Amino acid sequence: MKNEVLIELAERWEREAVTPKCQDGAPEAEMGNAVRKGQRETKRECADTLRTLVSILG
Repeated sequence: MKNEVLIELAERWEREAVTPKCQDGAPEAEMGNAVRKGQRETKRECADTLRTLVSILG
């Protein structure tokens, strides 16, 4: 049961980490775009780490 919950959380993070098809190209939006990109990358890394942990713990 715990593994299923953890896998579901990893899947949610992966869905949230999908790169948008478009983003604001205005110069003043660069900082916000960079922050959101970092957040997406972090969620991908967390999901990967969580999946690794689940496979180790079995």
